[in-house]
Amino acid sequence: MNEDQIEIRSVVKFLWLKDYNNKDIYEEICSVYGEEKMTLREIQNRTKSLEEGNHSLFDKVRSGRPLKNDLIDPISHIMEEDPYISTKKLAKKLNVAKQTIKRILIEELHMVKINFKWVPYTLNENIRKQRIEMAKKLLHFLTTASEKTLDQLMTQDETWIYLNNPRKTMWIKEGHEPPINVKQNIGSKKVMISVIWSRTGVKSITMLPPGQKFNKEFYLDKVIGNFAKKYKTNGKIFHMDNARPHLVTNELKKMGIRRLDHPPYSPDIAPSDFFLFGFLSFQLEGCYFNDENELLCEVKNILTSLSSIECRKAIDSWINRLRMVIDRDGAYVP
Repeated sequence: MNEDQIEIRSVVKFLWLKDYNNKDIYEEICSVYGEEKMTLREIQNRTKSLEEGNHSLFDKVRSGRPLKNDLIDPISHIMEEDPYISTKKLAKKLNVAKQTIKRILIEELHMVKINFKWVPYTLNENIRKQRIEMAKKLLHFLTTASEKTLDQLMTQDETWIYLNNPRKTMWIKEGHEPPINVKQNIGSKKVMISVIWSRTGVKSITMLPPGQKFNKEFYLDKVIGNFAKKYKTNGKIFHMDNARPHLVTNELKKMGIRRLDHPPYSPDIAPSDFFLFGFLSFQLEGCYFNDENELLCEVKNILTSLSSIECRKAIDSWINRLRMVIDRDGAYVP
């Protein structure tokens, strides 16, 4: 047991002696130490133990299979040389059970297994400089433009959405085996949608027909074309990423549309990526559709329900993210 655990247990005991209930103890612990330090269930077990007369801050010595302490140094040495090695390979190298290796890593070496942080691209110095330079330009535009100009600003992007969207969480009785959630694969039925929206709400939603390619012709004829049928394009300002079909600056200029520059490999500062499509994915969770038109109908219902308040918050978040890119020397924003 480490010092942090002993400290938390002493705080639980102190609050319990002051007649705090489990929920209040949990809230106090979370407010000071954070939610990850102790769960409500652990606090309930702890106070139950106190009520039964066990006031010790330490766990009782448990009988069972002893740890092989002579393995600590060899494991530490191997992991210094290869920190990415798996417990399976460690066990094979040292000719011991995998569970023994895992037990020593956790209980003796106090290690935890983590998942790697996913980033879209490994940023080199040149791309980081481009991100900073273009972030400054976008930030200057967004913070100096008039209200009228900002109302003319449209952001556009496309994403794939699936006909079947299983839930990622569920409630089950304690002790029951959780069901398997199969990851979507290349054969899963999906369609591409393109969305144009602004701080006042969603303006246009276009679905790519199955079997058709999303190219410059489709982008200009359908995506921009559908928008032009409902709104005047002259004076509009469009923000989009650098996907090949979007690189139609001259064609947009002829329609009176100005295109803002966007840094390469930067979905973290593209409003559709960090806000809109995440919101859509969450709303579609648990939904299943018979065909593409049924799916498109629901997508339109979800996105057109977005209020101007939510869209304005997304633009404010965009401004904050641009500042973070500059402050972080071009690194990705989490």
